[in-house]
Amino acid sequence: MHDEARDDAALRRRFGDRRDLMLAKASPKPIVYVAVGVVAFAVWDAWLDPSALARTLPIRLATALLLVVPYVLLRRRWPRGRRARWLHGSVYLIGILGITAATLQLEDGFLWGAAGISVFPLVLAVYPLPARTYLGLSALAAFGIALLVAICDAPTRQLINFIVMFSLSVWVGVTALQVLRKQQWRLFVLEQQHAADARTDALTGLFNRRHVEQLGRRQFDVATRLERPLAVVMIDLDHFKQINDQHGHDVGDRALILTATVLRKALREVDLIARWGGEEFLAILVDSDAEQAFGAAERFLQRLRASEPAQPGSPSLWLTASAGVSVHAPAAEGQRVHGFDELVRHADLALYEAKRGGRDRAVLYGAPGSD
Repeated sequence: MHDEARDDAALRRRFGDRRDLMLAKASPKPIVYVAVGVVAFAVWDAWLDPSALARTLPIRLATALLLVVPYVLLRRRWPRGRRARWLHGSVYLIGILGITAATLQLEDGFLWGAAGISVFPLVLAVYPLPARTYLGLSALAAFGIALLVAICDAPTRQLINFIVMFSLSVWVGVTALQVLRKQQWRLFVLEQQHAADARTDALTGLFNRRHVEQLGRRQFDVATRLERPLAVVMIDLDHFKQINDQHGHDVGDRALILTATVLRKALREVDLIARWGGEEFLAILVDSDAEQAFGAAERFLQRLRASEPAQPGSPSLWLTASAGVSVHAPAAEGQRVHGFDELVRHADLALYEAKRGGRDRAVLYGAPGSD
C-alpha cells in the first residue's frame, strides 16, 4: 500500500511537471492579441465618453507596454518550473488591472466594462494552472480592482454589478479548470501506461529486451567514458520446457514470475533487469567488477533454490537456473570489450558453459576453466 501511494505521488509530480512544461512552452502570441485588444478598445472609449479618451489612451498604451516584459521572457524560453505559472499570471493581472483602470475613467465605464473585465478569468481557465494558483491570481486581481475602485470612487451599484459578474466568471473558470485538469490527468495516465507497456514485459513486469538493449548501450558508453566496470548476467531457467510440457503453461508462467521476483530481491535497485526472451533473463550490473557480478549471480541462484516451488505442494517443481557472467572493465587489462552486444555475447557463451557443466551454477566468462 505504501509503495502504491509513493508511486501515485510520483506520478502526480510528473503530471505537475508536465503541466508546468506546457506553460513554459506555451506560445506568447496570445499576449500580442491581448495587447492589441487593450489598445484597440480605445475606440470604445471614444464612443462611450469622448472627453475621457485623453486619460484612457495613456493607460491602455502603458498596459500594452507592460505586457512586453512577459512576452519577451516567454519568447526567450526563460521560465522554468513554477515560474511559468506566475509569468502567465502576470499577463492576466496586467491586462485585467489595466483595463479596469481605463474603464474607471469613463462615465459609467465600470458598468459597461464589467463584462469585458470578467472575461479574463474565463480565458485564464484554459491554461494548465493548478486551482490554487488560479484562485490566488483571481484574489490578487480582485484586491487590485478593489483598490482602483476605492481610488476612483465608483458608484456602489456599479461595484455590486461587477462583483456579481466577476464572481460568476471565477466560479465558471474554476469549474472549467477542474474539468480540463481531469481530462488531462486521464490522458497523462493513459500515456504513461502505454509508455510502460512499450518498455516492460507484461508477465513479469521487468524491462523487455528492446528497452534493456537501449539502456545497456547507454550504460556501456557511460562506463567506458568514466572507466568504470559494467557487468552482464545472462540467466536461463533449468528444464523450463519440461515444466511447461508436464505441468502446463500456467505453472510455467508462475515459474517465470517467481524467478523475476527472486531476481529483483537478489540484485540492487540500480541494476537493470529484463526478461530477455522465453525463460531467459538478463541483468545489467552497474559499477560491478567480476568478483561483485559473480557474487551477485551466485546469490541469486542460492535464493532461487531456497524459494517456494513454482506450484505449491509439488516438491518436484523447485526451480534452479544457470547463469553466465561477463564484465567490461575499461581500466583493467584484458577485460575491455568493444560494445554492449559483445558483452552480452560473452555472457551467453558463459551461460552455455554453465549449462554444459551440469546446470544450477554460474560461470564467469574468461575465468580459468571456462572456454
